[in-house]
Amino acid sequence: MELRHRPLYHFMPLANWMNDPNGLIQWKGVYHLFYQHHPHGPGWADMHWGHATSRDLVHWVHQPIALAPTPGGPDKDGVFTGCAVIHEGTPTLVYTGVRPEVQCLATSDDEMIVWHKSPHNPVIAGPPAGLDLTGFRDPYVGARTMAGTWSWGRACAARAAWCSSIARPI
Repeated sequence: MELRHRPLYHFMPLANWMNDPNGLIQWKGVYHLFYQHHPHGPGWADMHWGHATSRDLVHWVHQPIALAPTPGGPDKDGVFTGCAVIHEGTPTLVYTGVRPEVQCLATSDDEMIVWHKSPHNPVIAGPPAGLDLTGFRDPYVGARTMAGTWSWGRACAARAAWCSSIARPI
């Protein structure tokens, strides 16, 4: 493949659609970049999570697709935005499955190449009752609290405002 017209310092997949980055994390001396990706064409559709690794954030190695929609599953219509954390020593991806928008988990071994979706997906099946929302997606898991829970935030379109959630164990 001719690479002379490709960026030198910015990551991009070898082909097809790329959208926002998700879950940049360093694990055992290697940076892992996950990103929304449509591996089957140049337009927006059928979102997956692409995966690349780097030791210096300049030179990237393309890895196999990390997450793909599961037919009949809570992410059957796409694997949307999320983040990566190390939970109790286990690499964990937190992401949005769509139609309806739900929150899901996947875990991996130390190499972070093969991912296993939680049998409990969706781990959050929807927003709290009584909220007038037009969206419930894009989870971000922040710092652990002293109680041993993670602080979760999500983009929730609520009459043009944004909301976040309280601490919740994962």
